[in-house]
Amino acid sequence: SLIEYHASEMSVLWAAARATNVPKVYNKDKDGNTGKALRGGYGHSLFKINLRNDTASHVWSPSKAEYMSEGVHSINGIMNDLRHKHVVWVSSSSACKVWALDVRHNAANVVMCFSLAQLSDDFGPELGVAGLYGAGMIMMQPPSSINECAEEEDDDDCSDTSEQYQLQQQDIPPTMFGLKKDPNTYSLHTYQLPTTMSRFHTMPLEASRFVEAPSVKYSTSCIARSNIYPLPICSDKTFRVGLATLRRSAKSALRKVDWKDTLGYDEAPDIIYALTMTSVGDIYCHALLECDSKREVQARSIEGP
Repeated sequence: SLIEYHASEMSVLWAAARATNVPKVYNKDKDGNTGKALRGGYGHSLFKINLRNDTASHVWSPSKAEYMSEGVHSINGIMNDLRHKHVVWVSSSSACKVWALDVRHNAANVVMCFSLAQLSDDFGPELGVAGLYGAGMIMMQPPSSINECAEEEDDDDCSDTSEQYQLQQQDIPPTMFGLKKDPNTYSLHTYQLPTTMSRFHTMPLEASRFVEAPSVKYSTSCIARSNIYPLPICSDKTFRVGLATLRRSAKSALRKVDWKDTLGYDEAPDIIYALTMTSVGDIYCHALLECDSKREVQARSIEGP
């Protein structure tokens, strides 16, 4: 989306827009004389719109972040972070990057930048039908998992677990999912801040051979992580129009013998279901098994039904 409500102020919007008073850049000849004004691009920057007094203020520009003239790069996706209210995620297809911004000040600061996942969907030597700035990007974070006690009403041991459950949910590291809406989109993206260990049983794109030895679950890592998951259909005749993420128990997909005996879990882990929808109405699902960073990540094949 190019318009999002502020996480803590409902009368404030985040929006991708282009300022009318963009400063002109002039070229100079070898003698230092000012020549014609260079024409900038038509890219959009991040603006903060206050609905109370009908004002807009410039917050951040992807062009300036890449040390280029204003308007060269454009924002094509905005999303609030569900865990950190002061963090806003933005994406740019022209820059092939995704940023996490700290917006507590008038000028936003870059917390983290990701580029490898976007490069997997780069348009290459030929410009795509959506142009340089792309058709937009859908971003989504999975919500907190449903309390299993709410599903198992006959279980008498679920009466005093609500507070403990909420504390457990606070320890779950956030992950941002991204999906480009351009035709020929190759993959589904995941982005994770370096404050936590890896979430899933998959190798990240950054330093995939690097192995860490954490002391506690979801301990601090030294690098941010991103990953890509190939989509079933990559065609110039279809594009993606929807993305939804759900967190459910592994009991919804695996038998007890699979997650306990085969994978070695004492308790059933959670699974993230990422549902993507195409322009022709087809819905596909990626199931990502969450891992426990106390244990060594084991990749074992499980026979399906």
